[in-house]
Amino acid sequence: MLISQSSDAITHSLIKEKNVQGFGVLLFMWGGLDYIMGMQDVDVYYDWFGIYLPDAIYNYSHWVAMGLGSIIFAAGKQSK
Repeated sequence: MLISQSSDAITHSLIKEKNVQGFGVLLFMWGGLDYIMGMQDVDVYYDWFGIYLPDAIYNYSHWVAMGLGSIIFAAGKQSK
């Protein structure tokens, strides 16, 4: 019984780490898409979702997304 519970806890932990890493990858990819679409003069936040970004962060939104995605991915990787 104890081995089964321990095995379940390890499995749950591994799934949680993969979810965190997956979210980090998606956030990084979103930043890349934001950068590419910005080069094409498409504002992914306003044109697609109606979200207005202030001018102070508009030019850096892709870097923020890619940076946070990298940090989240690394945090999920280090928690193993």
